[in-house]
Amino acid sequence: MRPLTQSKPFFATLDAIRGVAAILVMMRHVPYFTGFQESYLAVDVFFLLSGVVIANAYEQRLLQGLSIRRFTLMRVVRIYPLYLLGCALMLLALYRDGTPGLPDWQPWLTIVVLAGLLLPNLAGDPPFPLNHPAWSLFFEMAANLFYAAIVRWLSTRRLLVLIGASALGLGFTLLKSGQTNLDLGWSCATLRYGVARVGYSFFAGILLYRCFVSYGGRAVDFLSNRKQIAQSLSWLIVALIAAILTAGPAPAWQPWFDFLAVTAVFPPLIYLALCLPAHGYGAPLARWLGAVSYPIYALHVPLYNLLAPALESRIDSDSPWLAGIFAACLIPLCMFLNRYFDQPVRRQLMAYAEAGYARLGRWKTETPQRR
Repeated sequence: MRPLTQSKPFFATLDAIRGVAAILVMMRHVPYFTGFQESYLAVDVFFLLSGVVIANAYEQRLLQGLSIRRFTLMRVVRIYPLYLLGCALMLLALYRDGTPGLPDWQPWLTIVVLAGLLLPNLAGDPPFPLNHPAWSLFFEMAANLFYAAIVRWLSTRRLLVLIGASALGLGFTLLKSGQTNLDLGWSCATLRYGVARVGYSFFAGILLYRCFVSYGGRAVDFLSNRKQIAQSLSWLIVALIAAILTAGPAPAWQPWFDFLAVTAVFPPLIYLALCLPAHGYGAPLARWLGAVSYPIYALHVPLYNLLAPALESRIDSDSPWLAGIFAACLIPLCMFLNRYFDQPVRRQLMAYAEAGYARLGRWKTETPQRR
């Protein structure tokens, strides 16, 4: 098959998937919403998308000499501004409530330092008390750095071995550990199981992108010439993933449902999404969903803790209106913060970093001459 020659393409359908998954995670964590049993599998979708995006943006650069230190800086700049803002909002909510809201035996300073380093607090539950969903960011960052360290060694054959070992880890988790589903990694008791979740989905995303670059050209050409089919297929994929994340399988089938969804359903759907053109009537909505996805994910729990007392003091906590009011507050705020906080801060931080690298390069060049 003809390889794809376009470099670093934009994948609109992936943005739509990411945004819908983030909204479903928000609806899972905020008590005003109900249902959405399987929405915890959105994390596996995020890990899969992260593998695709990281391979698209960085694999060639890493192979061509991008240092792990510089790669780490880029990932920190991408993740930290909204993550730290969420931590600050949670601290404000806890201070406003007049109680630490944290284990009395755990010093606040330790918790803040661990949060700043994106490390779990293993002495209490949840392991990320200042931003509960950050457990997945921790695993994503760890997978990103591990990948950057081994990318030169990571042939496709070795990548398949790594993915297969992670799949066996997922199966072992469900069959031998007594777990009844894959809602794992978010607590101290299950934190270790997050290794298999991120190990499978993140590196499966790397493999999907490599396959797309090598073999996806013909599919891209076929779908680009059939715009109506491609646009309909794009939103069908989003709907299928949303249906899986809102499904309610019987308890006896739930382990198998989770395992098959993560290992056998999500990857081909994401691969097909890679082949879809990034244009059409749905592209603006897809871009918007992608833009608000991370702000929603990073801020929904802290904002719920901050806003809940004010909302519930005016409206009955059992009122169905609360869900709509909370969403009406959260989503516009995330749009605003993405445009006027996250993007400018990241640009400025990268500008400072590039200036620092330039000064360091000049210093290294001039120092031997002075000697």
